Amino acid sequence: RLQSGECESMRDQLKKNASNKANDARRMKQQGEKGNLWCKSHPGYDAERMRKNREKLKAAGLPNDYAKLIDDVMNPLNIECDNAAIAGDWHSPFIDWDLFDVLQSECEEYGVKTLFVPGDFWDCDNFSIFTKQCHTATFEAEVKNVAVMMDILADMFDKVYFCRGNHENRWMNRTNSSSNMEHLFNTTGNHNLNYEVTRDDHMYLFNGGEKWLLAHPKSFRQANLSVVKTLASKFLCNVISCHGHQWAQGRDVSGQFRVLDGGGMFDKRSLAYLRDTTTYPETRGGFYILQDGDVLDYEGG
Repeated sequence: RLQSGECESMRDQLKKNASNKANDARRMKQQGEKGNLWCKSHPGYDAERMRKNREKLKAAGLPNDYAKLIDDVMNPLNIECDNAAIAGDWHSPFIDWDLFDVLQSECEEYGVKTLFVPGDFWDCDNFSIFTKQCHTATFEAEVKNVAVMMDILADMFDKVYFCRGNHENRWMNRTNSSSNMEHLFNTTGNHNLNYEVTRDDHMYLFNGGEKWLLAHPKSFRQANLSVVKTLASKFLCNVISCHGHQWAQGRDVSGQFRVLDGGGMFDKRSLAYLRDTTTYPETRGGFYILQDGDVLDYEGG
């Protein structure tokens, strides 16, 4: 138990601390007011100081805007197209050829001449960091297969757009990002395909007056449409997402935006890791055609 003298001492200390805090607050307020007054009486000082700093960085050969450096490398494709096919997760050379035949016939029927591939056109299994039970294709064989596929697509489409998936990321990570999507596709040599790639994991498609995010996000959840609903709420637009190997359709929580799990063009029988026993939902392939704002859907195996 504290004695009366000790209690008085503690009260005095608390009063002193409170007084010091009040004095500090007044002093900081006064200093802030002086600073604001000085800035008002010296217009343009901050801009001139920043200009001088940029000149110093330039003279030293250093960049002054690292955000611009990122923008130069990662700038999502923004494409207007009222008749397009969206098919991701090919995992070449492990393609579902029955589903590909459907894609080819439906694109011919509806006159679709533009294809969007939201990631994982390549598989790059040999660059995976995970332990493999078997080796099903060398990277050399994969390059040859992709080259043939690009020639096949050249006969079907006038233009194909590719964005980065986590499997293309395997190749770039192996090279410490010194190589990129352009370098990866250049390994296929000469072909007739008119295509464009982006290092981003997404693209934007404007179809029938509506904005669509075509993405290959890092996120994965077991519940169908969970990821695309969150993306729609974040980016405030319709969403088609690959990566999850799911095929489903719905609306976001607001009911305003359409959200689609993208399925994929993969043959799940030839992907060794899909044979492991997991609690993940059954994979479902498929693709979509967007025509003047309407969604045509095709489910695979």
